[in-house]
Amino acid sequence: MIKVTERMSSMLGIAVLALCLAAGTVAAAELPEGFELNKTNLDANLDNTIDGYAIRDLMTDKLAWQIREQNLRIYLKSYQALHLDDEFLKWSKINKDKVSYDPASRTISGWEAGLPFPDLNPDDPHCGEKAAWNLFYGAPVGTDMYYPTWVYLLVDGNSGLERVQGWAFFRYFVKGRWGTEQLVLGDESIYHKTLIYAREPFDIKGLGIFTLKYDSPKLEDNWAYIRSFRRVRRLSGGAWMDPIGGTDQLNDDVEIFNAHPTWYPKYECTAKRRMLVINNSRNPRWVESETDPVKRYPTVALDEPPYWNPKNDWEPTEALVVEAQTPPEHPYSKKVMYIAPGYGRAFQAETYDRKGEFWKYINFPQTTFPPGYESAPNWAGVRKADNHYSTTSMLGHVMDFQRRHATIFVTSPSVHNRVGLTDDEVTLQQLEQAAVR
Repeated sequence: MIKVTERMSSMLGIAVLALCLAAGTVAAAELPEGFELNKTNLDANLDNTIDGYAIRDLMTDKLAWQIREQNLRIYLKSYQALHLDDEFLKWSKINKDKVSYDPASRTISGWEAGLPFPDLNPDDPHCGEKAAWNLFYGAPVGTDMYYPTWVYLLVDGNSGLERVQGWAFFRYFVKGRWGTEQLVLGDESIYHKTLIYAREPFDIKGLGIFTLKYDSPKLEDNWAYIRSFRRVRRLSGGAWMDPIGGTDQLNDDVEIFNAHPTWYPKYECTAKRRMLVINNSRNPRWVESETDPVKRYPTVALDEPPYWNPKNDWEPTEALVVEAQTPPEHPYSKKVMYIAPGYGRAFQAETYDRKGEFWKYINFPQTTFPPGYESAPNWAGVRKADNHYSTTSMLGHVMDFQRRHATIFVTSPSVHNRVGLTDDEVTLQQLEQAAVR
């Protein structure tokens, strides 16, 4: 008989522990690209990984809930960094030592272009405010956003696609025009001008809004085309919190955050984490030759309830989590945003009503545009972009879980940094003319 000494017993325990650890390592499998997470297999895969990150650690509560209860299917993809333009990165690097935040006024100084605060740290007591300034100033688009043709898909969560609306969106930046000889081109009190209007169907044609967003806490000026009067009317300064047309999207939800940072009374950085987001949207998003909506808009799951889920690739991506407290007159009580730390865009957001109950989930996948030509269906010719990359969302889901309704925007190919675009193409007069074209 072999006598088991205390030393042998200790060594045996270490060996058993090593075997257990090894078994645990084997059990946590690396999932392949294209693997589908769904309501039937999510729990069985929580300890498995993508890019070495456990699925359970990449899940937010609301994302896991949508998979389990709302039929969301997630297709896994390894992380792929977006291509940010060299000019944008150059100005962002300059800002590290140049831009400063003033807690008293809640404003910043020293910014000319690029991302104001490229190195955000959740331990910074002003991290949330700085993240909001990144969203306000740090969009990596250059001089303009030019979407002559895009659609809203209005979706009922019980019955499916209700309606398709054709819209146009143009935003002209007066300041922060990196990639050009002049960083400021126009009235220096204005940050950007935005024109959005409906093209079709006929009963909403011309419905739209023209906005001057100032480079100050001053409330923006808004004018809307009112079909019943067949003329333009000036709106109150609170229009930034109103819905766009009859959609589920507020003006404040454009690119998830569309406010001056001082209009929200408080921001808090709660974490910096890896999470699953749509960091590189699938293409194509719009197949002009198809008439069946399911095939025409292949990145939207229009063929299965609740008919609004994204059908796309999700990557383990770093995000800054910021809770934004809204002003008292805002429909939301708070907006929780998941923000790209390296540029001024938010991937996702959750909004809560005045009772503090979950209301909407907003998901804006990102896409990088290379330099060169882009064409779009339903409008004549092609437009030339300048020699710069730009990054923005070309698809967006605003899901109202209380109403069981969603608004999804899908863009055709479009242009940023369009050569020859001038500010007289983004004006109040253009809004007036849209209804009679």
